Amino acid sequence: MTQFSFAGIKIDNITMEEAINKIEGMIQTGKPSYIVTPNAAHIVTLQKDEEFRKIYGRASLVLADGMSLIWASRLLAVPLKEKISGSDLFPKLCEVAAERGFKVFLLGGRPNAALKSAETLKKVTPVYR
Repeated sequence: MTQFSFAGIKIDNITMEEAINKIEGMIQTGKPSYIVTPNAAHIVTLQKDEEFRKIYGRASLVLADGMSLIWASRLLAVPLKEKISGSDLFPKLCEVAAERGFKVFLLGGRPNAALKSAETLKKVTPVYR
């Protein structure tokens, strides 16, 4: 898998479809894994916060969530294939989960946040209706 290195962070250079396929593979292995979606604010924080850098360094996938990263990759002559924001990835991944019978666990920080997220997900994801 090709990666784009920016400010000491390696970002996977893949398309949304490739990301979904890789995530399906992660789910099927049953091994714990996680995905991070850096944006410009994360890049700044990663320069200062060692623990945040470690978390990013252990991620199974690092996907560009921000046009600033896409533009930087082009300026550095290593263009990223696609911006893959968490907010775009999540609904597509939920569709795949529903089709394949994968479980989705929603965790909310505030009272009823997970319940409200589930209700929204049902409205915007046809396979959950």
